[in-house]
Amino acid sequence: MDRHRRDSGFTMVEMLIVLAITVSLLAMIPFIRGAHHAMDLNMEALRERLIFVQGTAMRTYREIKVEFQGTDMIFENQRLAIGMRCDGFVVFHKNGNVDRAKTLRCHAHNQTKELVIQLGSGRMYVKK
Repeated sequence: MDRHRRDSGFTMVEMLIVLAITVSLLAMIPFIRGAHHAMDLNMEALRERLIFVQGTAMRTYREIKVEFQGTDMIFENQRLAIGMRCDGFVVFHKNGNVDRAKTLRCHAHNQTKELVIQLGSGRMYVKK
C-alpha cells in the first residue's frame, strides 16, 4: 500500500514568476494611458476656453470669431497655445449662439478627438 502522493498546486517559483510578469504589465499602463489622458485634458481645456470666449461675446454684446492656426487658438488679437492642431473656426454671436453646428477635429499624439458645438445654444461636448 505504498502510495505516492503528489501535491497539486503551484510552487513558490511559479508564483513569483507570475507575480513578476503581472507587475511588469501593470507598470506599463500609465505610459499607455498617458497620451490618451493628455489629449482628454487638452480637449477639456479647449472646451473651457471656447466657453470663456462665448461668455465674452455675450458680455460685450458683439460677434467673436475664433480661428485655429497650428497649435494656437486665435481670437480678438489674442493667441493661446492649445497643445494640439484643430481644424476650422467658430463664430459666436452677441447672444452666445452659433449659426451653424460645428465639429472641430483636433489632432495630437497620433489621436483625433472631436469637439461638437451644437446649433443655437452653442453647447459644447467632447465626442467620445
